[in-house]
Amino acid sequence: MYKPQNCFLALVLFGLCFADAWAQRIVYENGDIYEGDLLEGFRHGIGVYSWSNGDVYEGEFVADQLNGEGFFQWSDGRSYEGEFVNGKRQGKGSYISAFSDKYEGTFLANRMHGAASLFGPTEIHLLVIT
Repeated sequence: MYKPQNCFLALVLFGLCFADAWAQRIVYENGDIYEGDLLEGFRHGIGVYSWSNGDVYEGEFVADQLNGEGFFQWSDGRSYEGEFVNGKRQGKGSYISAFSDKYEGTFLANRMHGAASLFGPTEIHLLVIT
């Protein structure tokens, strides 16, 4: 499970951060908001990005991209918690649909991939997706 790092907590509690990246709040013209670490003008470190459509990502950024561990919540109720690589769901993760079906397994380029478990309201299935 993703847990915010100390630097981001310092931003929330005290409005400052003593690390290589500096915590900031940016409001974009389209209404998106980023709160978190910046390094040389790029989202880098721990942060929260809120899209104007209601989607929210909380987790790690590298060079302006979702990279590392994070949690993504879509405005329609779907969510993903796990690994991101270059802005895509990749590696181990857990996806919950808007209907509360849960997929736990691996992802490759935003798609379910490999051995996994699928949990429905009343059933559990083991599957392999290639």
